[in-house]
Amino acid sequence: MYHRKTYLNFFLPAVLCGIYLIVRLFGQIIHEQRQEQTLYLLNAEVSSGEIPEEILEEMTELPGFCRMWMCLSAEVEIFLDDYHSGGKLTGVDLESYPMKITGSGGQKAVGTKPLMVIGEDFLKGMKDQNEKTISTRQAEILTENIGTMKIALKPEEEEGKEGVEKGKKGAHEAEILGITKGGGLYMDAARMRTWLSDRGIFAGISGVCMEIRGKSHSRSAKKSLEEAGFSCYISEAESSVLQASLSSSSGVR
Repeated sequence: MYHRKTYLNFFLPAVLCGIYLIVRLFGQIIHEQRQEQTLYLLNAEVSSGEIPEEILEEMTELPGFCRMWMCLSAEVEIFLDDYHSGGKLTGVDLESYPMKITGSGGQKAVGTKPLMVIGEDFLKGMKDQNEKTISTRQAEILTENIGTMKIALKPEEEEGKEGVEKGKKGAHEAEILGITKGGGLYMDAARMRTWLSDRGIFAGISGVCMEIRGKSHSRSAKKSLEEAGFSCYISEAESSVLQASLSSSSGVR
């Protein structure tokens, strides 16, 4: 009886430990398999100039590549009622570009004013007339009333140009289509290119957002592009886009 008890005391913990390790190993394998089936977004951009056509074509041959959105960019100053802030405006296909929409700017009609999507964090970083960053409560008020706010924007390149008024007086009216996560500023790429071209400013493709399947593939692509001089970051793909999120709530027409 004594020997049997000693046997159980010795081997039972070893057996349980073995079972635990096997279960943990299988869990890790399943987790890694899921990661290799997960879609990731790899954002890559050049510090200046535009991406050559041949490089864009080579990107489509990266392992795990699913699809790609090309991005324009321009530094702008945004004026929202009595607040302002500078930032990078990104031109994308608003109907398919992956972004998490958190709020609507209300019903908008396609007209002469550019339609924009503005990031929550961008709103939080806006400054008042005394160059003081707004409070959390002020940012919340902006977000809650975004559909009625008067917004204007101005390309940074225009500041100081002959015949262009300084500050808000020289800005161009726009409308907010929606609010998204993060600190980005977005406009339809075709509209942005025209808007800048009318002001003598050229906007080329300076960045891309690629949808890549598999964590290892996204990391490998990131490493390759960084070695080629790109600035990159990876995020897990969002399931919602502007078209799906706003078509029923904002009445875009």
